[in-house]
Amino acid sequence: MKKTADPGFDYLKEIGFERIIRKNGIRDRLAEKYGKAKAEQLISQREKIPDGSTEFYEFKNSDPVISKCYSEAYDYDIIRKICNFIDSQKEYFGEKILEVGCESGYVTGFLAKTFPNATIVSIDRSKSAVSIASQRIESMGIKNVEFRVAALDEITEKFDTVVCSRTIQENFDSDSIPFVGEPLLSQFEEYAALTEDYSKKLLRCIKEKGTMCVFERIGHDPLMCGWMIGLCRLNCAPLLKTYKEIKCEEMDAINTFQAFVCQNGYTTNIDSIIDLWSKAMKLDATGKAVLTGWNALLYLAENAGDLIRGVRIYDEENHQVGRFSVYYDKDDAPSVYYLSATGGLENIQLIAFSINIKDDVLIELQNAIDSNERIGFHYEEMN
Repeated sequence: MKKTADPGFDYLKEIGFERIIRKNGIRDRLAEKYGKAKAEQLISQREKIPDGSTEFYEFKNSDPVISKCYSEAYDYDIIRKICNFIDSQKEYFGEKILEVGCESGYVTGFLAKTFPNATIVSIDRSKSAVSIASQRIESMGIKNVEFRVAALDEITEKFDTVVCSRTIQENFDSDSIPFVGEPLLSQFEEYAALTEDYSKKLLRCIKEKGTMCVFERIGHDPLMCGWMIGLCRLNCAPLLKTYKEIKCEEMDAINTFQAFVCQNGYTTNIDSIIDLWSKAMKLDATGKAVLTGWNALLYLAENAGDLIRGVRIYDEENHQVGRFSVYYDKDDAPSVYYLSATGGLENIQLIAFSINIKDDVLIELQNAIDSNERIGFHYEEMN
């Protein structure tokens, strides 16, 4: 393909893929193809299906027109930016490419056009998705793609390059997600463990010194960092110079994606992975400045010394629902840190206080324990 400033945009324009920017635009586009009555019937059917479910993808890929409409509405910006990222990392692609999760085949077509001398194997567990993708690639006159209805662990060959986009969330045990208020390093370790099985399946398909191109809907969070750490430990570390955080529009939402290339047989210092989180933050010991969410956990991981007192809070069913802890500063600064974490990310707070009022801070921690006990929760001391 001809080199341009926005190859993803040019590719989608070339194949007649036009962005739908309004939800009613799907209805209008379907009405153009099928008439108003059938369009309303299809919209009504879609509204009864949960987003992101297997049923949704079967509905979407039941027909080429339906597939194209929903992809144009929700996936346009994602596909465009995946294509642009692939184009920016062409030097890492080899002659035999595996695409994991071809879905409707739009990225497949870009791969085939960008690497016309490569052999591309594209897999998906959905028979209907493979059928739609195959029809699309055939209509484009592309000859260097082989489609398979297959799961990743059914692939026995090794490839120069593996491409995976929007797959990680479907390939780890989300029921085992750690409590969000635990220390970052322990969360990283748990996510590295949760993603290990999927990582090993991917790496079995990559030749020694081969590469993996990743484009995943993950925030700047412990799942992303834990997965990258896990890949590093499996000797397929991310090449940090390729790392990009990319914002993509999905109809009326903007979501965050992480993109990077890994190389099999390469490793790097895990601290360099954690440094991707680092932001310049300062917390004065005034009791007034507050850090929240991941910034609070990151700051604590970088600055906390010995634990003075900490407790984990559990509900009646013994699920962890909170953590309260007080720490000295690791560099002996005259301050203490008080972390309050209950429920979700938005309820995490870190405050620094003068060490002179340490006893008052510990009373505040005890008050938090008492409040939780009054509603039937219990606690365990942290070591």
